[in-house]
This record gives sequence, structure tokens and C-alpha cells, in this order.
Amino acid sequence: MCIIPAYPYSKKPAVDWDEFQERKPTEAEYQDWMNKYWNQPDPFNLGVVCGKISGGLPECSLVSLDFDNPDVYRQFFTDHRGIEEQTMTVKSSRGIHVYLRSNHEVSSFSIPQLKLEVKSEGNFMALPPSIHPSGVQYVLNPLVWVHKQILEVPDLVESVWKRAEMLGVKKPPDRFSELGFRLKG
Repeated sequence: MCIIPAYPYSKKPAVDWDEFQERKPTEAEYQDWMNKYWNQPDPFNLGVVCGKISGGLPECSLVSLDFDNPDVYRQFFTDHRGIEEQTMTVKSSRGIHVYLRSNHEVSSFSIPQLKLEVKSEGNFMALPPSIHPSGVQYVLNPLVWVHKQILEVPDLVESVWKRAEMLGVKKPPDRFSELGFRLKG
């Protein structure tokens, strides 16, 4: 993963993070950040740059399913204990973040009816043990995450929409295909 510092009690990166969407920090940068940000009496938060840079493999992207409501998370993953055993899940100030890998590049999107944001390319997420602006600490669910790997989900976007439709949320139409356009790739 591409881990970078975030301001204390904030979800905002403490460094210019545009370049870290394309490259991981060097050992020297991590050492500098350790001294400047993390070895202080009031340490800075940690964050991860989502997308291809943190996917672990060249063809994978790191994606976070950001549920603002824990009840919706439990409805979405009826076997939430099973998902928690297979991949990293984090308790946030309001809900749950589920980290997954996609075998395709994923554009971020939201499903407002489920209070769910799917965050990938161009997104930054605070990680444990960071402190949210509200004062609540992000907590890793370490009790069941057995393999310490991020689960890869083939056709992740399609899988998310399929589950959303099972919960009564209809996928919005693809405006480009309605107009007769086809996107390459």
C-alpha cells in the first residue's frame, strides 16, 4: 500500500499527494516522515492512497467500500464475519471501511440509498490508528483478519451493483450507452 501522513485529527494528507497516486514513497521519504510527523508527542494520522498504486499487483486496484451506517454494512455483507476474516475492515467514526482489490481499474462512485461510497483512483483514506476530526479513533478489526491480505474480487464494480440491486437499489443507466456511445477498454 502507498501510505502517507495525514494531519492530526484530519482525513487530509499532510504532504502533496498527487505524485503518490503514481509512485510509492521512497525509504528516505518514509524516514523523513517518521521523524517529522509520526515520532512526535501528537503524531500525525496515517492514510492510504487508493487505486492502482496500492493494489499490490500491476493489474490490481485498492478499493474501499465506505459504509456510513454499520447496519447497512451488515445487510450488504450478511456474512460480515466471513468478509472480516478475508480482508481488512476498519471501524470508522460512523461506519465501516472494507478494503478490497479489484482486477480492473475502478472509478469511484457512490450509492446514496445505501450510504455507501466506493473509493478508488483519486481517493485517500485515513487508516488506524488515526483519529477522526470528531475525536473517534479508526480501529482495525484484528480479531478475525486471518491472512493479513486484501481480498481480490473479480469484477468488483459489477459485484457491488449486483448486491445493491438485491437490496432494492437499481443501478442508474449508463448515460453513454443510452446515447449510443461505447467507451474503449
